[in-house]
Amino acid sequence: MERLSDNIENDLLNLNSISHPIDYKWSDKILGKFANTTDKHPRLENALCKIGYKASIGLGASMSELIFRRLNGSQELTDEMIQDIKYRLDAMWISSIDPLYVYLLRYNSRKESSEGEIHGPLWIMLSDIELLSFKFNEKSYYIHEHIVGISLLSEYLSPQKKIFREWFTNILKKASEVYPCSYDYDNDDLDGKYDYSNEPPVFREFFFGSEPYDEEVAKQKAREFMQSVKDSGNPYLRSPEEMIELGFKGTPYTI
Repeated sequence: MERLSDNIENDLLNLNSISHPIDYKWSDKILGKFANTTDKHPRLENALCKIGYKASIGLGASMSELIFRRLNGSQELTDEMIQDIKYRLDAMWISSIDPLYVYLLRYNSRKESSEGEIHGPLWIMLSDIELLSFKFNEKSYYIHEHIVGISLLSEYLSPQKKIFREWFTNILKKASEVYPCSYDYDNDDLDGKYDYSNEPPVFREFFFGSEPYDEEVAKQKAREFMQSVKDSGNPYLRSPEEMIELGFKGTPYTI
């Protein structure tokens, strides 16, 4: 496939509200389209189900980061809100290394505003992050269903949809090849809990980098990221002691 840019990932990460003013429409009806996606997008759901468990969390994190970057720069976002979202995104990224690192990412959707072009998309994003977090805290097999809305919303907000679609198509193909899903929704018994402990760690640069996948590079990137957030004061991260108590294998915050 011919690339639209030599660095399409950087193009996506720079599409914020300052460089590209908010130009999309928003209403309660539009919000409802992204909040209620169950069984409405079978082709997308089928593609997402081909991606492994931890990679699915990473894909959710990458979409959430793109949404946040698109809205960042708006005067409607307070410093406190921005910091909280950054903490949540870091928590999502470390969850793609191992979900045991992170508490349930609770979001009080009844208390927070869902009105307007900025708070509406954030409401969807943070609600979906909570639902995704609930799935991996429960070790539920059904991790993929809460990536649908985030994916659709990320595309809708993008001011350069052709760039987004190329990146998304490429990353779905890449992730399904490098981190394939180990179970089949149609043929496997998916009651009970999924053991993701043998899946390799997934790192942020896998989604926002153009280099070929390398297992040792992946481990090093994951190691560097864990060290950067370990003492950051992130309230959503579990302590090493808590992780050991929950059955974490090895030494927390190391690979």
